[in-house]
Amino acid sequence: MEQTARRAPANTLLAVVLAGFAALAVAGYALDLVRLPINPPVLAVVALGAALTAYWRLHEPRIESGLAVAADLIAVVLIVGGVFAYVLWLAWPSLLPIADGPDLVHHLSLIHFIQRTHHLPRDPALTPYLGEMMTYTPGGHIIAAMAGEWFRIDALRLVHPLLALFVALKTAIVYAIARQVLPADARTPLHAAAAALLLVVPIEYFLGASVKYGFFAQVIAETFAAGTLLALVWWVERPDRARLVLCGLCGAASFLAWPVFLPAVVAALLIALVLRRASFTERAIDVVVACLPIGAVVAVHTLSHMRGAGLLKTGGFVTVPSLAVFGWGFLALGAIGAVLGFREPRARVVLLFAACVLGEMAALAALDAYSGSTMFYLPYKMVYLVIPAGAVLGAFALAQVSAVAVRRWRAIAPLALCFPPLRPLRSPISEAVYEAGRWTHDNLPAACVDYFSQHWLTGYWLHVDVLGNARVSPRTRAESFEFRDTVAKWIEHRGLAYAIVEDLSAVPHEVREEMALLRQFGAAAVVRARRPVGCDDGSVSIEHVR
Repeated sequence: MEQTARRAPANTLLAVVLAGFAALAVAGYALDLVRLPINPPVLAVVALGAALTAYWRLHEPRIESGLAVAADLIAVVLIVGGVFAYVLWLAWPSLLPIADGPDLVHHLSLIHFIQRTHHLPRDPALTPYLGEMMTYTPGGHIIAAMAGEWFRIDALRLVHPLLALFVALKTAIVYAIARQVLPADARTPLHAAAAALLLVVPIEYFLGASVKYGFFAQVIAETFAAGTLLALVWWVERPDRARLVLCGLCGAASFLAWPVFLPAVVAALLIALVLRRASFTERAIDVVVACLPIGAVVAVHTLSHMRGAGLLKTGGFVTVPSLAVFGWGFLALGAIGAVLGFREPRARVVLLFAACVLGEMAALAALDAYSGSTMFYLPYKMVYLVIPAGAVLGAFALAQVSAVAVRRWRAIAPLALCFPPLRPLRSPISEAVYEAGRWTHDNLPAACVDYFSQHWLTGYWLHVDVLGNARVSPRTRAESFEFRDTVAKWIEHRGLAYAIVEDLSAVPHEVREEMALLRQFGAAAVVRARRPVGCDDGSVSIEHVR
């Protein structure tokens, strides 16, 4: 046991990164809690200090094989670098968000508010502009806003790179968990890399949250939840309370990013700690060390944001689990790994984690059924958290049943059914439209603008995030932000005073005759209507609300 405990350089590297990001989210939240600014230089020092402390407390200098260390570190760097580069490439060359859903716009509103004011929103007058973001857990938004401040750019440009980075980190964490869980004779980077490959098989889940739906907060919460599992598996191998501190820090950050995953994470953590063969006093101390940071953050946020429980009633689009989405190979390997892994203590921790996630999923489904809802939005979201555990168990199965290399590669042949996108995806946010929106924000009345965009989300994003109009208003309730509807409005001479046009060449001739060009940005343009009707509902911009 001691020998294998010395062979975890990947764990240390990932712990350093996780501790830095988690401390950034928790410390930023704490500063605002005591009415201090969310100060970028202060948080940079805090994040760096947490990362250095994690290295100091968790680094294991006595390594048996220098070659093993190099192979482990190279594997983590390749996984993080490869996944990060691939997800970035999907948004190339603009690197702007490519998600096709309104969630990302809402997250951007809160990120921009934090970046602009260095505070979390409290004024009730902001509710029409930020909606549920007024009470939303802001951990991921603090990270994005501070990154924007450090690099001195609009945080919009860092949202997709941050999503790519956290997807890459989660993939590397799954690799590191498998490295700890696999049998001693199969604990090699090659065997553990199978877990990272299996994670990609349900491609709808691997990429869907980040590049399809724009679940910004959820992606970050998934990564911190996976970090909690890594620290717990590491602690089971050799109990060390520094690893429990990492559990607590990652759990608190996961809650601050998106709280829905926390019950399953805490349940797995408590059960593993309580079932440990140790004295009552030692177990009690372990529980306090691991759960105190989580409990403190949960208590403070719950008491100060009583309306935040409304998250349990949210709905929307989400991937529905099915055999076609998972692939029979992934499900079969996960089931085999669950059976075989029951004899291995560290694999049992992964099983426990999966069971707790499925238990919370069942509880949320029962709550939906009781309330009469058939959407099962949050229960389906729990699937995102059980897939990393399934990938680790699948790698465990491969290591057990593959006696020779040929049989091993045949066993993972179902991976050939996984087809990730092989070309960059189109973002609803383009550089030209972004520049047009910023110019409009600085020079024209925000409530007097129409949007001619090929994708409805482009217009919605311009209206809510860039121009700062209210999310809840007569206009947003009535308008579709669809190109054809805006064209019809202008043909009928119902257009507003101004418009942002994504592509002038796509506008019908009879509508272009009604436009006077103000500024052009490539194919995009800002125009004035020759016969405007007026403004929408007289709403003021979020810029004027304090």
